[in-house]
Amino acid sequence: MEQRPKFNLHAFYLSIFNLNFLGIGYLLAGKKKRWLIALGANLALLAAGYFLNASRQPGLWASMYIAAYLAAAVDLYLLVAKDPTLVPEKLTQKAFLLPLIGALLLVVFLGGFFAYRSAGNALIDKAMAAYLIDDYPLAFKDLYSVNQLYRWSLNPAVPASESKLQEVSVILTAQNQANQKEYEAALDAVAKFYEFFPSSDKTDLMDNLAIDQNLAWAQDLMADANYQGCLNHFQTILNDYPSQAAERKIDIDNAMAQNYLEWGKSLSAKQSYNGAIEKLEIVVNNYVNTTSYAEAYPAAAEAHYAYALSLEENNNFSAAETQLMLVQTDYINAKVLEDAVKEMPKLLLAWGIDLREDDSYLEAMQKLNQVAEYTSDSTMLAKAEDQKTEIIPLLARDDGEDGAEVIQGALLQVCNGEEVSNPSVDIFPDEPGKAMACLGYTNSYVAEEAQADIPGTFRYAITTEDADRRVQSCDYLTSMDSRTLERWQSGTKVTILNVKDGSKYKEKVFYGSSPDSCPASYWFSMKVELTWGGDVDEEKIKEWVSTVIK
Repeated sequence: MEQRPKFNLHAFYLSIFNLNFLGIGYLLAGKKKRWLIALGANLALLAAGYFLNASRQPGLWASMYIAAYLAAAVDLYLLVAKDPTLVPEKLTQKAFLLPLIGALLLVVFLGGFFAYRSAGNALIDKAMAAYLIDDYPLAFKDLYSVNQLYRWSLNPAVPASESKLQEVSVILTAQNQANQKEYEAALDAVAKFYEFFPSSDKTDLMDNLAIDQNLAWAQDLMADANYQGCLNHFQTILNDYPSQAAERKIDIDNAMAQNYLEWGKSLSAKQSYNGAIEKLEIVVNNYVNTTSYAEAYPAAAEAHYAYALSLEENNNFSAAETQLMLVQTDYINAKVLEDAVKEMPKLLLAWGIDLREDDSYLEAMQKLNQVAEYTSDSTMLAKAEDQKTEIIPLLARDDGEDGAEVIQGALLQVCNGEEVSNPSVDIFPDEPGKAMACLGYTNSYVAEEAQADIPGTFRYAITTEDADRRVQSCDYLTSMDSRTLERWQSGTKVTILNVKDGSKYKEKVFYGSSPDSCPASYWFSMKVELTWGGDVDEEKIKEWVSTVIK
């Protein structure tokens, strides 16, 4: 009967020495070749675990390592069980020595592994603490160490930390590129961060970093006078980061106001005043609480004033007046206000001269009259009066729209009993006077050649009123009562007034033909009835008017 081999304690204890990647049991048993093979295999397995990151599949790799170490232990046990002399004699002299050393070696190996694993966890905790306080260089260093040094820890937290390492890496990249003023690269890193880490707790940080980069880039563009490019970055901030932009409104408003200020100053220096005013008034109207407002306010006023002078030089007086008025109404605290006020009468004088040369006499007079509203300077007022003196005879000779307007205005005044205010009316006493009727339809009483065509010879105004008269009243008796037939004669009173002072020059009443005499009998339909003669002969009125006006 075959006898079962006895269990060899020495072989068992020595095999414990192989429960690690060093395979020390083979060395103690004198199996150097086997030790080298086992050591090489274990190192290859460890290398594979490193490169494949054993912590990604800790169960699989733990099984593989345990299987490899158990295989080496079983192999050594079988060798020693077959040849007990392989056990070093010194280790068997005392019964406890071999198992004690084996147990210590196992404890050291397992304890070292768990200490190694615990150190990895501690380093992860340290890295996360640094991450929370925004110490990204330290967080990156520790997370990188975890990723490189603790792949054998069979700890799922190690591969889990890779995502945080990548996140911190992107943050550091963005910060480093920002520090080097590589704005585009920094913003690309921010975009990458949003793409791969949309749920990160650091989105606010990256939003603010992106805002900082856009602001810094905008400042560089502003320094290069690329104001539109600068503005584009502000628009990017407002469109892409509305929440953070609202929180940093003061910084952004100050930057935008500065850009508009510099833009406006640049355009003003190039004499592009319209654009300069537009940019400067954006600051004045929309950025009152910014640091640029104090400079933009007087700069805008000066741009208006300079624009007015430029327009005035080019005889664009209406637009120039508008610019000067804007200074006087919108910039009452600007130093240039005094200059704008002083310039206004000069502009009005030049404008009046220009209008006179353009035969726009009424407008010219209007502008020259306004000079006195802006200055009390005797020299300036005298110049305006001289110009008006020159215009009066020109206006008096005008047979166009201005002359017609003067005639109609004067006619309205004299017919209403008012003094005629225009000095160009009836200023040629040596020339035949002309007339106009107060009511339009009575112009038929004035011969066409006698009607006023220029203000200077408009001397007479003709008024008419009814002058009908009753010439006889005939009473008739009936069987029931008495009735009356009245005979009436049509009449028109024509009055000729001096236009200059409204005094009466001539007056005459014209009558139509008398009605028929009262008949012996008359058929009445009313108690009192009227009978009329013929109408007033208008030709007689016209003839009379023609003979008396001169």
